[in-house]
Amino acid sequence: MVSDLLSPTDLASLKEEEFLRFSLDFHANNLLPVSQLAEVLTIPIGQILPIAHTSAWAMGVYHWRGHIIWMVDLGQLIGLRPLPQQMAFPSSYQAIILGLPVGYLADERDKNQTIGVVVSQIENIERYNPKALELPPLSTPTELISLLRGYFFNTNREALAVFDSQLILAAMSKP
Repeated sequence: MVSDLLSPTDLASLKEEEFLRFSLDFHANNLLPVSQLAEVLTIPIGQILPIAHTSAWAMGVYHWRGHIIWMVDLGQLIGLRPLPQQMAFPSSYQAIILGLPVGYLADERDKNQTIGVVVSQIENIERYNPKALELPPLSTPTELISLLRGYFFNTNREALAVFDSQLILAAMSKP
């Protein structure tokens, strides 16, 4: 039997999922499920082509693996300072390419939707048990709560916001 071969620590880790920790406006309490990510990369600023008459949080488009994808300032989408205002003389951006698997979205025409979110800093990968996910506190701003699965609380009771790719896409489609 498998449980006979694994220690209690190994069994506990089987129930955990990996999450990418990242910073928004230099607050490193944000996570995205690794299962929703296609790639993490550094993009030279000049490679994001601005598009006129778009939302302020839409930084422009980027050529990624033969596809043109939207690049979004995730912090600005939730009401934080625009990323260019946070950096003195940036030469590149940290980006997370969100690749939603086929069947993840209910609408058939959006099955292979891919976008990029630009963040202040990519931190590391951490493991959490999805059953430990808690609802956001009532004091959470509406702009933020609409993009979250919930919160994890680490051993120091630090709140870690868990974003969801589908909810980010839904927020982008709102006027």
